[in-house]
Amino acid sequence: METENSNALVLNTVLAAKYDGDQVASLQRLVELAATSSCRGANAAAQLLLGLYDGSVYPFDLTELSLLDDELFEDALNALRLRTRHSVEPHLFFANGGALFNSIADDWHLKPETSDQGGLLFNE
Repeated sequence: METENSNALVLNTVLAAKYDGDQVASLQRLVELAATSSCRGANAAAQLLLGLYDGSVYPFDLTELSLLDDELFEDALNALRLRTRHSVEPHLFFANGGALFNSIADDWHLKPETSDQGGLLFNE
């Protein structure tokens, strides 16, 4: 998997500076994996990230976490902590995060058939 825009993985440093650096770094690693790799662990990362955005639209089977190695599993836990403790949608931590997460959903064929926003599920 490769994102269409090589600048898509640029961190929104203004937002990221407000939160725990380890948690933000974990989120960044998971996004990079989901956006640039084609392994099963990358698919699990993509599903987790999309589920952190909206679990009712993107349900996530927790057994998929077993596809992650120990370091990425810890990254997943940190991303969960970041999302649940601060209620900040994960795509907002990236410049053009809406387009990035839409691309991840498209690349992994995880985009719902319909949406109230004409197919664009992530906004900036």
